Amino acid sequence: MRFSYRNSGNRAIGFCEVGITTVEGKMRVTVKELSDNPGMSICNAFEDLFTQVCNLFELPPDEVEWVEHWPAWTAKEGGYNRPEESWHRVDFDLVDGRAINPRWTPLNREKD
Repeated sequence: MRFSYRNSGNRAIGFCEVGITTVEGKMRVTVKELSDNPGMSICNAFEDLFTQVCNLFELPPDEVEWVEHWPAWTAKEGGYNRPEESWHRVDFDLVDGRAINPRWTPLNREKD
C-alpha cells in the first residue's frame, strides 16, 4: 500500500510502499523506496517513518521487525541509476517507544 510520511527535517512529504506480514510469529513491516519519492528517503527518515507506521497501524514498536527494500531503477525512472535492488533488516534501540540508533544489515532474499 502506498504510504505518505513526513520527516521532521524535511518539508516535502515522502511516499513509500508499506507491507505488514507475520513471519514466525513476529510482525514484519517492509517499506519500499519509490523512484518517484519527492521526500526524504526511507532510510534517512527511518525514525519518523517507523513511528508513523506503528501509530497508524497500532503496532507495538517492541514487536516489529523492520525491513527496507530498495528496488533497482534507471535514471529515467528515479533521477539516477540504481542498478541493483537491496534488502536490509533494520535493528534499532527503543527509548520511550521511539526507535533510535538504526543499524542496517543486508539480507539475502533467497535465505532471509
